[in-house]
Amino acid sequence: MIKALKIILLLIWPVMSFAQKRISIGEIGHFQKAASFSFNDAKSIFVLDKATNEIIKIDSTGEVLKKIGGTGWDDYTFDNPSDLCVTMLKVYVSDKNNNRVQVFDKNLNFLFSLDNKNITDTRANFNFPVSAQASGFGDLFVIDSDNKQVIKFNSSWAFSASFGNYQYGKYTLSEPAKLVLDNESNAFLLDGKRIIVFDQYGNGILEFNLPDKPNNINLLNNVLILSFDNYILYSNISKYLPDSFRFNKAAFNTEQKIADAVITGGKIYLLMENCINIYNLK
Repeated sequence: MIKALKIILLLIWPVMSFAQKRISIGEIGHFQKAASFSFNDAKSIFVLDKATNEIIKIDSTGEVLKKIGGTGWDDYTFDNPSDLCVTMLKVYVSDKNNNRVQVFDKNLNFLFSLDNKNITDTRANFNFPVSAQASGFGDLFVIDSDNKQVIKFNSSWAFSASFGNYQYGKYTLSEPAKLVLDNESNAFLLDGKRIIVFDQYGNGILEFNLPDKPNNINLLNNVLILSFDNYILYSNISKYLPDSFRFNKAAFNTEQKIADAVITGGKIYLLMENCINIYNLK
């Protein structure tokens, strides 16, 4: 896997472009300033609304199933939440200004707060977390934006590793914004106008520059997606072959900037500030 990732470094461009802009086939949800979203296997959609400091759970039709949040510091409120990650059983919210990661069950019932007050190993301390992602092995990767590094916790919430700090040479983080994980727990980290890939042990294995600074990065069912103001780049990262690994481009007529994007079930879901627009993939 690592060898294949290194091979594609020089093969990731050019990007395949589509001249014709896509036309929306549907719209769901209503938000004030949505910033990121995540889908679980039960086809529920969880949306982070930065204007209201809320996490909103909706179904595929846009019906609100549950909503939590508001501005504060208790178990169910947030202060400038920056990212969320959803697994089949849990929801992880990066509560940036409260210096914590809040963990809920799939029905948004509070389970646990991960912060420096309940971390006994000082190596695992973090400040202003901007992204937290859980792996299929039960590990949790947290971007510590204050110290520009990633902290990895094991399934028992104990410190496992840290990486990406000033000792990492060309893999040193400068503007860490978000990370996503593939099925092997390789971390794809959005850092300004580049993507840096670390393996599950924190070794830097790939970095490449992008044409513009993305608004977001997402990964679902092996499809990696980069969101820009009015277009996305996407690629099936399971195809680590020199003659097939390419980013495709899809452009859209949108009045608002694209905040996040997911491809699933043959459709493209674009998260805008006020709603989710749906497009056919082909």
